[in-house]
Amino acid sequence: MNEYTEVDSLLARFEDSRVEYLRLSFCNLGESGGKRLGEAIKKNKTLKFLYLDNNELYDEGGRAIAEALKENISLEHLSLVNCHLGDETARAIATALAYNTTLRKLLLDNNNISDEGGKGIGEALEGNHTLLHLSLFNNAIGEGACCKIGEALKNNTTLRFLYLENNHIGVIGGRAIGEGLQVNTTLQNLSLLNNHIGNDGGMAIGTALKTNHYLLELDLEHNDLGREGEIVFIESLRLNNALQTLRVTVSSDHLAARLREISKEKPNLSNLFVSVNHGYAYEHKVSYRSSELYQNDQATQ
Repeated sequence: MNEYTEVDSLLARFEDSRVEYLRLSFCNLGESGGKRLGEAIKKNKTLKFLYLDNNELYDEGGRAIAEALKENISLEHLSLVNCHLGDETARAIATALAYNTTLRKLLLDNNNISDEGGKGIGEALEGNHTLLHLSLFNNAIGEGACCKIGEALKNNTTLRFLYLENNHIGVIGGRAIGEGLQVNTTLQNLSLLNNHIGNDGGMAIGTALKTNHYLLELDLEHNDLGREGEIVFIESLRLNNALQTLRVTVSSDHLAARLREISKEKPNLSNLFVSVNHGYAYEHKVSYRSSELYQNDQATQ
């Protein structure tokens, strides 16, 4: 695709149209295309869904799109997956979230956002009252950003879905998220897969589950929770009557069996996915479901 002909022609048409859905994934938009798109977003008053995945926007193009969100009054869903975005774009998005009142879903997976950029987004969540779904899968967010996110969770009353898989949250970040969950009353889905939250992180999230009655789905696979963290987390499940789906990695078959027994006692916990880390490899994931649900699933296959 010629960046200066086909893309410009498309954007010129949509500026004044009534289009609500636009997918420009794999369109070789580039930095200049991102800047043109940013100008178009400012003017458009009808677009609700915009997918820009797998374009090399980099921060120049990403920043232009983020800045346009401050003026746009219609966009609800924005996907910028694998667009080579960094901290400049993340900071621009954080600023925009203070102004924007329509964006509900934001996907920033597979980019180059580090802890600094993540901090800005975390701070923005505290004052944002619109965003329902945030995904930052596979970036380089660290404990500093997660401390900000954890603080935001204490005050944010709109976010429902938070996906932070494959980052660098660590023990401190995991503990901050756990502390946020102790107060939060709206988050329903949380994924911290492969973040090495460790013993303290596991205990903090386990402690939160004793009193959090709102989280429905939790993914803690591949986090090396540690023996004490695993035990506190597992025992906390006995007091939780909300969680419906849990994915977790434990260090022994014995602990996996304990999880299975608990799931039998908890009608709410209908989907349990367990993997076991024996120190040298992760055993194939074992799935457990309540017998009634399993039978119903089998009957429909």
